[in-house]
Amino acid sequence: MRRSALLPLAGLWLALSLACGGGPNLERDGGVAYRFAPVGFEAERGVDLLDDRLQAAGLVAEVSPQHGEIVVEIAGVVEPELITGPLFAQGVLTLHALGASHTAAFAAKVGEIERTGGDLGLRKGESLLRDDDGHAYIVMAAALDNSHIASARADVDIQGGPMVQVWLTSDGGETFYALTERNVGRQIVVALDGQVLMAPVVREPIPGGMVAITLGGQGGSGETLAAALSGGALPGSLELTSTVLLSPLP
Repeated sequence: MRRSALLPLAGLWLALSLACGGGPNLERDGGVAYRFAPVGFEAERGVDLLDDRLQAAGLVAEVSPQHGEIVVEIAGVVEPELITGPLFAQGVLTLHALGASHTAAFAAKVGEIERTGGDLGLRKGESLLRDDDGHAYIVMAAALDNSHIASARADVDIQGGPMVQVWLTSDGGETFYALTERNVGRQIVVALDGQVLMAPVVREPIPGGMVAITLGGQGGSGETLAAALSGGALPGSLELTSTVLLSPLP
């Protein structure tokens, strides 16, 4: 890990490298260092998993624990969306059937009921999830989660948009087939960390053990979501505490 002197600059921090360290790309190109506070787990437990995610996403980076936090140095220019996307999310993928309480009319009234302090009247085993636009879905407990994932890879859908193919374990494939068989003509819900990514209508039972997640502008790029899912979920969430610009070494 390189040592840095920190100077405030336009709301961020400018870091001037004082010593060699890190990979050659960080030394030559500089980059950005992010410091995260782990919520609900020790920093050491997240280092290897984050390192695997970053490598799978094709990024040159160093990850290390420091004083109870996790420091991630990424070489080169880093898009801001990278930090708010799935690479640094907990990464819990879940698939749900809709609950019996879910109807289009009820889902449209959820916000009003909550604003007035009313009771949603959810049935046993039901919970409320939302998508990026705030649309509500009443769902049952997850039928599948990360324990059913064998691998994931980025792809594109027929419109050329980002997509992730999630390949399930043998047990996961059987469970997914049964889930789709029971819900022909209804929506099933795919969520990441409790936020709905998509809710497609099942046209027929789906064999083969592969879930195609079309992102449609949410959930980050296909590459970063695939990298996050391939390595497994973090034990808890991450809270970004500082951002530091790393200058190239002279």
